[in-house]
Amino acid sequence: MEFTVDQTGFKWHMDSVGAWISILHPDREMVQEFIKTLDKPQDVVIKLHKEKKSNDANSYCWVLLGELSKVLGRSDKDIYKELIQDIGGNNYITPVRDDLLDNWIYLWESVPKTKIGWTSKILGKCKNHEGYSNTINYYGSSMYDTAQMSRLIDLVVQECQQQNPPIETRTPREIEELKRKWGEK
Repeated sequence: MEFTVDQTGFKWHMDSVGAWISILHPDREMVQEFIKTLDKPQDVVIKLHKEKKSNDANSYCWVLLGELSKVLGRSDKDIYKELIQDIGGNNYITPVRDDLLDNWIYLWESVPKTKIGWTSKILGKCKNHEGYSNTINYYGSSMYDTAQMSRLIDLVVQECQQQNPPIETRTPREIEELKRKWGEK
């Protein structure tokens, strides 16, 4: 059983056995049915309530990428990979030994198979390390904070609006709400 309760839903008292916590649940019948199932020890976890991240912003981003894909004749994934390079703060620069560059890029781009935005590019030879090249390694939106996701959505919307004719997007107010919800946890 999992539910959310604020501080007014807790009571406690102490006796010779220990400290007891009582938790208010709004559905008496559900609690009665739950108590009937308690024939074995139970794990109890009480944690601070946090709203789950909204996938609406990410979903909407992919809807727009799909529309761009139709207009531009390119895959939505390729457009996404291109746009995330303009987000900022979503990459690492890593020196890699030249004979390991292909392996590095393969591992960076393929190990997180569900992470479409994970791309790696060679920037050039390291000036201070003979036999090494610098790579820039991007990660995708699943790792983004609110500011980064906001920039991605802004870029995708901007791309949509620059098409001729423009691809219809949500209103600025609706888009701001999606971006705000992304950061809620």
